[in-house]
Amino acid sequence: MRLPLLKWITGNVAEWSKANSVTDWATESLAIAKMAYRAPGSDQLLRPGTKLSEDYYRFALPIVQEQLAKAGFRVAAILNEIFR
Repeated sequence: MRLPLLKWITGNVAEWSKANSVTDWATESLAIAKMAYRAPGSDQLLRPGTKLSEDYYRFALPIVQEQLAKAGFRVAAILNEIFR
């Protein structure tokens, strides 16, 4: 995430708005989790107890940041709907 946070989030709102139901969110999250639990640059799953490297941290951090931003956006959308 190289852009300032607010600019990055507002640039992704249209994409994040496509998943409208909790089922959509869960399906999307499962696919992303499957990607995040792989060794960087391979299709090999990480085994429980694997010591995570700096490469893994650099690989996974943007995924975590995006998922947290999506969660905040979606909670805000739900709250906006409730308090309309």
